[in-house]
Amino acid sequence: MDIRFVVISVLLMIADELTVRGPSGPLMAPLGSSLVLPCYVDELLLMEGLEVEWRRKDSETLVHLFLDGKSRAEVQQQDYLDRAHFFTNQIQHGNFSLRLDSLTAEDEGKYTCKVYSPQDSGETVVKITGFECLLVSRSSRSVSVYDGEDVTLNCSVDSHITPEHIEEVSWKRTGEDEEILVLLYQNNETFPDSSDEQYRDRVKFFPDEIPKGNFSLRLKRVRTEDTGVYTCQVFAGALSDRATVILEQLDPADFSRFTQDLSAQASQLMMHHQELTRLTSMTEELVKAVQSLHPTPATADAPLPRQEPPTAPVTRPTSSPRLAFLEQFDGTPAKCKGFLMQCSIFLAQQPTLYFPDSAAQTVEVEDTLKTLFRQALNEELQSELACRDEDKSLDQFIQLAIRIDNVICSRRGPRSGGNPMLSQPLDSSDEPMQIGRTHISSEERERRI
Repeated sequence: MDIRFVVISVLLMIADELTVRGPSGPLMAPLGSSLVLPCYVDELLLMEGLEVEWRRKDSETLVHLFLDGKSRAEVQQQDYLDRAHFFTNQIQHGNFSLRLDSLTAEDEGKYTCKVYSPQDSGETVVKITGFECLLVSRSSRSVSVYDGEDVTLNCSVDSHITPEHIEEVSWKRTGEDEEILVLLYQNNETFPDSSDEQYRDRVKFFPDEIPKGNFSLRLKRVRTEDTGVYTCQVFAGALSDRATVILEQLDPADFSRFTQDLSAQASQLMMHHQELTRLTSMTEELVKAVQSLHPTPATADAPLPRQEPPTAPVTRPTSSPRLAFLEQFDGTPAKCKGFLMQCSIFLAQQPTLYFPDSAAQTVEVEDTLKTLFRQALNEELQSELACRDEDKSLDQFIQLAIRIDNVICSRRGPRSGGNPMLSQPLDSSDEPMQIGRTHISSEERERRI
């Protein structure tokens, strides 16, 4: 019993090592054709207990099933019934490939091939990425041309297939009883000698356009017998497609009638234009006559409006930082320099508050500071400086004021408290109309009243 258990364990370990092989890359085939989805193993498996299952990987739809030695078509999904087939005689040799017929666009996607046996199991994935297609197009259904002119019949191949893999392109005209070969392109070469006798030396391809898939035909010196239906047919392996163009010849008599009708319409348009010009002139004369007979007060003597010269666009001043207004100077000499510096900064940052006119913005800030400084002095000092501050800077003006104040102070003697340069407020205890510091008595005040 122990030996059997060991053998069974070894077989179970091998069961996970079955290698199922598939294609080396995605598969592609023409729509409507058949495609083989490869799936095989390198070793032979016992048919007894063998199961092969093909499913769509995205939806787990059952495509086909091989079980108990035969195909189980009765369990296939309806879309794959009679379209998916095993190679039954190859299954015993390890070939579990599936043939899918009548390919449709819905068949694109991934498929899983799962192989089960009593000893082993494994799977592989097969991908159908797209379908080869060949589309031949033309620019117009019909082309009209006059006798003796040249014409181009368009034919383009719209496909992922490169021109090198296009085996044959033929231009033919459908006659009453047969097709007439106009020009042939085969195996990357044009054969002008294959053309029918009536088209010799009159038809050609555009060699520079062929690598782009353009197989348009150039027909020179069109004749009356060239009219009809032309077919451009392209072959590339199992793929083929065609496009038709109808060549019509215009009747010279129709062109002559068209030219005459066009000339007649041009003459009629000229007559209408002349009549319209005459009516416009008459209307203008009538308007002038009515205005001369009935002049309106608003327009009879009103001068013409004066044309104002164009004004220059207004340029908005650049916004400057908003600063708080300065505190009022209290007259302390130690704070004078700092107060003047703050005034200088304030005026430099916001000149538009004091110089709103653009022309006045050129005024020096020092002139304003000098004015503010002068107004803070007492009247005596202002009188002394009235005619002495011409052409002086702010610093020179301050030094001059200090020197004059020192001279005045030296004349009067020392004073106690206060700043001599600043105007002194009146003492509330002083009485008006007094001389010196002598106070009158209350009796004298009563007597005078």
